[in-house]
Amino acid sequence: MGDGAPLAVQSAFQTALARNKITVQLPVAVPASRLGAGYIQMVQSAGAAPVTYLVAESDQSGSAYVVSGSLLAEYQILGGPSGSLGFPASDASAGGTQLFQNGALAGNPVEVVTGPILAKWALLGYETGTAGAPTAASAAFSTFGANSGVWQAFANGAIYAATVGPKSGSTSFVAGAILTAYTTNGGPGGALGMPLGDAFTTAAVTQQNFEGGSISYSNGASSAQVQVAPRAPSVVAAPASISAGSQALLAISGFPNGDAVTVSVTGEPPFTVTAANGAYSWNMFIPLSAASGSLSISAADANGASAS
Repeated sequence: MGDGAPLAVQSAFQTALARNKITVQLPVAVPASRLGAGYIQMVQSAGAAPVTYLVAESDQSGSAYVVSGSLLAEYQILGGPSGSLGFPASDASAGGTQLFQNGALAGNPVEVVTGPILAKWALLGYETGTAGAPTAASAAFSTFGANSGVWQAFANGAIYAATVGPKSGSTSFVAGAILTAYTTNGGPGGALGMPLGDAFTTAAVTQQNFEGGSISYSNGASSAQVQVAPRAPSVVAAPASISAGSQALLAISGFPNGDAVTVSVTGEPPFTVTAANGAYSWNMFIPLSAASGSLSISAADANGASAS
């Protein structure tokens, strides 16, 4: 077991198999091999109905882990240790979740969970926690507040993570009656925009706030109530102060969906954009040769809505 790998890796492979109570067919048909920054070996269990396992250890880990079954099938589709997930970072949990260097595999059918969604899911307790197991792949969203990101459905709710825009880095979990009302009202692409935090309960009323309003329900209520706030056009620069040689995210937000908005930026000719979700964003690079100064941004539509 582990032939072809250093003695320390051979020992780690044997430990991983013993930890998972796996007895392999001997001699092992395929030796261990070097792959990227680690070692792998495919083995089969002993017995009348052999099962295929992948044993792998990254150079950074010091421990080997076993991947099998539907997790292994999806892992191989994604390129195995050479793919986007990298080497395994744990064995599979009793609930069927396995962690990798760059994400996790979980659910039935198996789905990939990565990035800020994975971080939030971990805080919620993975598949045995509040959210449950993933039920779909992640998907992109954008909002009228010039935020965009990814969201993913889980057995008991959905996680939304902003990756670009004023709320970049924000992750929230939406569930139950609030999620039902949120989805009915268009989700992050609708009038409510993205969630601004998790739900909270005060005096028997559970509420969750969004860019464009809030959703709430009282204990025992059969449905949640949606409160949509009027949109207010705005201009955002993030960060507000930057150095020469760097770039800033500029955005207009809060306009009616599909609105034609004329944007003016200091030193540039005006240009007109279509605010598909009521927002439009772009990156502006500040040359190293730029002198210190202030940048003015204004936006207006033909109906008199404006911001600066």
